[in-house]
Amino acid sequence: DKNLVQEAIERLENAVQTKPDHQTFLHLSLALLNLNQIPEGIAYLRSASKSCPDDHILHARIQVLERRAQA
Repeated sequence: DKNLVQEAIERLENAVQTKPDHQTFLHLSLALLNLNQIPEGIAYLRSASKSCPDDHILHARIQVLERRAQA
């Protein structure tokens, strides 16, 4: 349901302001991607990646999403 996802996005955006951590960035990015808000989702995935630089799988998935967004 789009309304539930939008409500979750609002809660997660507030959480990012008060406690920016890897999991919050990741959940927010996935919620945005689920609503087809690709650039915003990718931006939060990048933030998640910065907080966990050794996550090579996440970095690779960001690259795939960036390529798809350009196509």
